[in-house]
Amino acid sequence: MARRYGDYPNIIYEIANEPNGPVNWNQHIRPYAVDVIDTIRAHDPNNLIIVGTATWSQDIHDAADNPLSDPNVAYALHFYAGTHGEELRSRIDYARSRNAAIFVSEWGVSQATGDGGVFEQETRVWIDFLNDRRISWVNWNLSDKVESSAALAPGASARGGWTQAQLSESGRLVRELIKERP
Repeated sequence: MARRYGDYPNIIYEIANEPNGPVNWNQHIRPYAVDVIDTIRAHDPNNLIIVGTATWSQDIHDAADNPLSDPNVAYALHFYAGTHGEELRSRIDYARSRNAAIFVSEWGVSQATGDGGVFEQETRVWIDFLNDRRISWVNWNLSDKVESSAALAPGASARGGWTQAQLSESGRLVRELIKERP
């Protein structure tokens, strides 16, 4: 990817997406990230690289305590409004206090399963929190799958141009949040 697209100024790499299981930042993820970043930087010295952390990209506090030396790296955080709350937001504030850059490269309005309802109030708490801290975010997921996190109603076109009726409850909420973004 870096060899092919590294000359473009709008490329974002995400490596180590949602590491989980018996891995941790210092022994497994960080050494992997150093090697992959060196490979990317051989072809692309400038574009942003987002690095995941353990526990499905939620252990950003570990990365903040032993950061990578590359100046254009951010640490991924993933959350689901129906599952994650104040504890994870506190980790963001802690990591930021250690000068770690955070990028929320996946979040959903649902539970972590992708289903379980649309948690509008908690979603708004999260988005206000991120916007107040000027943290970029990307919503999961742009599909017409029959689950709470899907932004499109079943059968919606894969080509875009969606009407309000073709958006799911999640899609309508996320659209509104994007339009409200400062």
